[in-house]
Amino acid sequence: MKGNNNQLIKVANRYLILDSLRKSDLLTMDQIARKTKLSYPTIRNITQELVNMGLVCQAGQAESAGGRQPALYRLNAGSYYSMGIDVAPPVIRLAVSDLKYNLIHSRVEYYHQSESKMSLLDFIINMCTNTMDEVGVNKEQYVGLGIGVPGLIDVRTNTSILMERMENGDERIDISERLEKILGLHVYIRNDVHLIGLLERNLNLNRQEKNFVYIALRSGVGMATFSNGKLIDGTMGNAGYIGHTTIDVNGRECICGKRGCLEIMVNSDYLVEQYNSLRKEKGLEFNPIECDGWNYLNVFSSLAEKGDPDAIEVVRSAGKALGIGVSNVIKLLDITYFVFGGFPKESQNLFMDAVEASIRDNIHRYIMANVHLVRSNLNFNMAALGGCVMAIDNFFRGPRLSLTI
Repeated sequence: MKGNNNQLIKVANRYLILDSLRKSDLLTMDQIARKTKLSYPTIRNITQELVNMGLVCQAGQAESAGGRQPALYRLNAGSYYSMGIDVAPPVIRLAVSDLKYNLIHSRVEYYHQSESKMSLLDFIINMCTNTMDEVGVNKEQYVGLGIGVPGLIDVRTNTSILMERMENGDERIDISERLEKILGLHVYIRNDVHLIGLLERNLNLNRQEKNFVYIALRSGVGMATFSNGKLIDGTMGNAGYIGHTTIDVNGRECICGKRGCLEIMVNSDYLVEQYNSLRKEKGLEFNPIECDGWNYLNVFSSLAEKGDPDAIEVVRSAGKALGIGVSNVIKLLDITYFVFGGFPKESQNLFMDAVEASIRDNIHRYIMANVHLVRSNLNFNMAALGGCVMAIDNFFRGPRLSLTI
């Protein structure tokens, strides 16, 4: 085997054992052998090394099936930590977790969207350094920092290309390089909804669901697609840019400069225009609608819950637009399990019923019979944990062996 020397094989086997331990609470060496297909001497030697490193610890003994009771081993979740950041201007969330994704520390701060990306970088550096001081853990014990940002990224260069809903958001800055230099951590720049989707996969979703799509309603509409349990991130890391798919080619101009994007029709001030247009047709006065930030759909869902007929029509229209987008995803990917996050609590049946009806109108009835639409229980206040998941997943990835003939 070319390219696979003994040291590489040993490192790959170490990660294989670690991965089996992190996916289980307690394992004996025999159980590790069944999961990894490695030999018992290999497992014994590597496990002892991991115990000496503090990554694995012995945790009692299992019941005997005859003879001596076998020792139980588990991952020492508190041996290392991970940091995650969710950039959702004006809110910046930060989380610290152990290796089992347990939240150790959280922090929420507010950032002015009119500032530059360079100022945002300084803001994040201060958040990280202050957090590290408060948590009191040496930086050598952090496996990395995952940062979720809205807009366009390039995972090949680990950079943010376009940060939506920020002035000067198209400044291309190598965030990761500066952060790694100052903080001394591995930094991963990813799409914000991709990271929340990872969190959904790890904490909430039924483990049997390997193929699913996570759609989040935030300041825009984002999507993360999972095939066989693995995130599809695409060439640049922007797979699932559903909010900027075109629903109406003659529609209103979006912040991206194109027309008729999905997120305009689902969650923007376009809903206010639509609402007052309906009122005008009935001879009613203009009704000023106040929205805090980007929660337009939440506002109209609240009005619909109170019986406002025009608000009901607006919510149904938004649901119809999203349903068209979802039906296109189903046709393209042949994935029928969808998890929705960040959708309005008020009038939730009205909105989701409209989404489902729109999907039904746009796909074959046989496919529709297999479609599952599920609401996520994940609160966006936990979104920064998605960055922790990304950093931890990379820590446990390790080298993979290959056979060259």
